[in-house]
Amino acid sequence: MRQKLITPLFGLAALLAFALAGCTAKTPVMQEDEAAFTWRAFAAKASAAEKGSGPYRISSNLRYSVKGESQRVSGILWSNATDGSPLRLDLVAGVGNIVAMIREDDLGFTAYVPGEKTVYVHPGGSRALTAFGVPIPLTLHDLAMMASGRSGTLLLADEVMSGGRSAVPAVAGKTKDGILFSLGQRGLGGFLELAPNGVPVFWSEYADAQSGWKIAFELPDGGMRFNRLRISHPDGYEALVVVKDVEYLPAAFSQSQLELGLPKDIMVKPIQDDAPGGV
Repeated sequence: MRQKLITPLFGLAALLAFALAGCTAKTPVMQEDEAAFTWRAFAAKASAAEKGSGPYRISSNLRYSVKGESQRVSGILWSNATDGSPLRLDLVAGVGNIVAMIREDDLGFTAYVPGEKTVYVHPGGSRALTAFGVPIPLTLHDLAMMASGRSGTLLLADEVMSGGRSAVPAVAGKTKDGILFSLGQRGLGGFLELAPNGVPVFWSEYADAQSGWKIAFELPDGGMRFNRLRISHPDGYEALVVVKDVEYLPAAFSQSQLELGLPKDIMVKPIQDDAPGGV
């Protein structure tokens, strides 16, 4: 009788052990130094990317939607990439039809819409483009840094330039694609997901992925320069930025090439800032 009980009990114990092992396998386990290795790989890539800076011209396509209304445009963004240098962006729809001419500098954000013969002004900052109707919660400077492979410096502020050995931030969790870090007050702040090789995968304004702005990076070559940037906000804002080309130039742009060249007798209006908060 005792022998008959032992066999089924042994079988039950084996099944329980197998089930527990299966549950454990589904929960990502992080080695103690994995986060440090991933973060330092990211910081090193960001530091190396700084060597390619200089006057540039970026060609891109932009498709965006604001609460169901969609728009598709092409963009040319250029600057001398020096401290205080203005940035210029032309948005073009169809064949050479300029939708907007935009300039960002230390004084703020200015957008000229030829079809309306109106200039829109904004104090600047990460809310400017979104307030203008283009759902990108970044300044033109931020967007240019991401498009040219300098997103690491943007996310880390000045820490990357210390040699890629900055302190590892708090780990918010392990994901199926890598590790999620809490940036706190660093750079853009928020939460950054890195792949094991240090390449950015995803950024979110809040730990709750259902709230705030989200940015998904597509970096196909394992480097820092994305070819697609997917941006979204639960309030009905979406944008897809596709970088076609990044060209570094041997000579700086002249002052006139960085101006808007506004005609006379145009209306000037402040931008109504009713968009979600920027990063």
